[in-house]
Amino acid sequence: MRTSSDTPVAIIGGGILGLSLGWQLTRSGVKVQIFERDRTLGGLAASMDLDGLQVDRFYHVILPTDRHVIDLATELGVEERLQFRNTKVGYFDQGQMYSLSSLVEFLRFKPLSLVERLRLAAFVLYCQRLTGWQALDRIALEQWLVRLCGQSLYQKMWLPLLKSKFDDDPSHLPATYLWARTRRMSSNRDSSAARESMGCLVGGYQVLADALAEAIRSAGGEIFTGVKVKELACEAGRVTGLRTDAGSFACRSVISTLLPEYLQPLLPGSVRLEPQRYLGIVCLVLKLSASVSPYYTVNITDRSIPFTTVVETSRVIGSENLGGHSLLYVPKYVAPDSPYFDRSDEQIQAEFLHHLGRMFPDFRPEQIVTSRVMRARAIEPVHELEAGLRVESVYAPLPGLYQTSTAQIYPALVNCEAVIALAENVFERLRPDLVLSNTSFQEASHVR
Repeated sequence: MRTSSDTPVAIIGGGILGLSLGWQLTRSGVKVQIFERDRTLGGLAASMDLDGLQVDRFYHVILPTDRHVIDLATELGVEERLQFRNTKVGYFDQGQMYSLSSLVEFLRFKPLSLVERLRLAAFVLYCQRLTGWQALDRIALEQWLVRLCGQSLYQKMWLPLLKSKFDDDPSHLPATYLWARTRRMSSNRDSSAARESMGCLVGGYQVLADALAEAIRSAGGEIFTGVKVKELACEAGRVTGLRTDAGSFACRSVISTLLPEYLQPLLPGSVRLEPQRYLGIVCLVLKLSASVSPYYTVNITDRSIPFTTVVETSRVIGSENLGGHSLLYVPKYVAPDSPYFDRSDEQIQAEFLHHLGRMFPDFRPEQIVTSRVMRARAIEPVHELEAGLRVESVYAPLPGLYQTSTAQIYPALVNCEAVIALAENVFERLRPDLVLSNTSFQEASHVR
């Protein structure tokens, strides 16, 4: 396949990362072609039809501090779909539900002693003030938490939460994990109400994905959906095109946004990508005739509950935008080889509904209008100690091929804010090769 400076840059993957990166390149004058295997754009942020409602397949939230999301929505003209509301937080421990939504409730929080509450408050303040993460990359999370919070608080709160999140295996985690999470979540408190303020795009992140696609196409880019990339075409050791089930396409460079294990089969046998640990998810999604929870999210330290949290997204979306219904997500984060992936939808729903009734005694199965069980074996990377020495936003496994994915988000946690920030970072790193040299095609070998 012959290439020139007029040949497009190909992007594999039409999720938020691929689309955001495609838009960065397109508006800089680079022609792009995006290839998405599914017929719907958006990846894990895409919507699904839930009995006539278009809702996120998996729950997502936007914080008032998510400047990359808000700025991109504004640039694309969909900012009117953004809305923020003050929300409440629940905490379920030892069969008891507590509200943990204000300073007064925190001070009266019975599961923790006064000393433990003070140490928890000091820990949050410490995370807010600590701006550098590099030293934390080398410190084990358990060691760090015990030192700052004490053994009793670690055993009562942090360990159950971590086991629930990491499918009973929170080993080898760096302190950066909870530092990043605490900084992000503690930044969204409305000072006037002393409550968390959460936001969403009414219509889901599909609104943003569709707006990105429209902008790319309007500027001359091409997007192919329902097209599977089968092989990388190479000449003289350089990637020069793609072979797909819809034909062959020449390109000057390829940017893959696939997770490494999905890119690996496309590579020559001599090129091996570093393996990555992931979390999967099994999530029961319920469309309800009435609200179940007064909280947007519930933290669960009662280990008899099989799922990780309960998120009533209608507390942010608003039932008026859901046809008068409520929308509830009941996720369980699991290892990719978890037996939960082999269970039927009916088995998962029966188990989750039983425990949902324990948490919310007023809940009745008759409130369920429709339900869906969603699964994904790799939804979030799990970075281990000293990940900062290994993780790069973008690298080149082969000449003419760049690799970036959500596995390369660090130390931030994976969310759409971090994904869009990653796209901007990758664009800036590739800009000298793909934009500034747009009229003089160069070998792009220095990005490692």
